[in-house]
Amino acid sequence: MSEEGDMVSGDDWVSDDSSFYGGELEQERLEELSEEFNSREYWAMHGKLVNTIAAKARPPTPPIPPVKLHNPYEGRADSWQLGESITDFTKRLPPVTSRIGDVGPWIQVANPYPERQDKSGRIGEFKEAGEELLRKFRETKSRVEADNPGKARGTIARKLASDRESLKEQIKELARSTGVLSGKWMFFPSLEKLPRLWRLIAEGVTENRLGTAAKVATDDGGPDAAARLICVHTKDFTDTDDVLRILEELVKMGLVEEHSRGIYYKCDAYTWLDIYRDNEYGLPASIYWSKEMLDPSKKAQLKPQPQKKQATLDAFRQN
Repeated sequence: MSEEGDMVSGDDWVSDDSSFYGGELEQERLEELSEEFNSREYWAMHGKLVNTIAAKARPPTPPIPPVKLHNPYEGRADSWQLGESITDFTKRLPPVTSRIGDVGPWIQVANPYPERQDKSGRIGEFKEAGEELLRKFRETKSRVEADNPGKARGTIARKLASDRESLKEQIKELARSTGVLSGKWMFFPSLEKLPRLWRLIAEGVTENRLGTAAKVATDDGGPDAAARLICVHTKDFTDTDDVLRILEELVKMGLVEEHSRGIYYKCDAYTWLDIYRDNEYGLPASIYWSKEMLDPSKKAQLKPQPQKKQATLDAFRQN
């Protein structure tokens, strides 16, 4: 055994007679090529080769600009801040014990990636025109009830079916024309499940895996304080592909299966018009249901239809 640092001799490992270097003819050929090769001539011609010319002609690949993160809630005490870990955020604003009198009605987190941020739209214009649509429906309903005295509520509802469907479409088109398009998937976890659910959703939003923002209700001391509302916002309720994408991500995170009845999606347009469950217009407060959206037989029906030319506010006021 040689000591450390000793060189291993190559003697007798490869002899001059070995075929390691090739046969005699091959060795002669290689020696001739070596003697004939002119490195200066090669590099002088190198620039005329097709691959070299093509490589020089290619425009330089522009550097990928770094993503500039932006937090619309920056500086707000009730919201997550850039540079703040989700662990620190949930410790600073624990969802179970934060009270409405100390924090406000919501604890919020926004998606910091600009392409996923929401624009609120012209809410004032939407509300004005939307309330006019609701007023006209109430007039129609009163007229139908007057023309059918003593009729059951179900009978009146059936007679108003086409008017109700028209109202739903008109609100949708009005939301499009004014840019009031945001909406949200809703969770109502128990206080026991709230911290984990909120932490995972907050992480999903800040990591650009979910929608535009999320919020959780604080403790208002009311009788329903045993469960809290969490909203996961999306940019456009008419973009069913994006609404479904976010739902499927929530499923992958294991957050939907805990709700045996599924979860529901409501557009903010209905919230601005105070359209809630059991409203006088007979409109369903939620426009999507997770079980229906995830049903393979229903997915084909969710593709957005080609949009009609956006109606103007004047057109809505004239109807």
